[in-house]
Amino acid sequence: MFVWRDVEDRKVYWITFAINALIAGIIYGFLNVHVFEIEDHIENPQQFLRFIIACLFAVAEFSSTARRLHDSNRSNWWIFISIIPIIGPIWFFFLLIAPGKEASRWRTK
Repeated sequence: MFVWRDVEDRKVYWITFAINALIAGIIYGFLNVHVFEIEDHIENPQQFLRFIIACLFAVAEFSSTARRLHDSNRSNWWIFISIIPIIGPIWFFFLLIAPGKEASRWRTK
């Protein structure tokens, strides 16, 4: 989860993406159905738990995306291309589905 300077091929990336989305959906669904009764200093414990879980999944997804970009010999700074309206997310999606390169500078094997 916290390995940044490595590569990840397309299959591993998309399987990881799907599993993370499925687990996050199950956890969020569970938090919506079951109300936790924590009466400490937290006003809304569900909202706090969602925030913590979202942060963990965001770090996992960012590191996985960085490794996927490294597989195609691109820096993880390419993640910011998705900020550009309309064309940015489309271009970023094509970067993620592009085939990897054997001569990647991040490939250690």
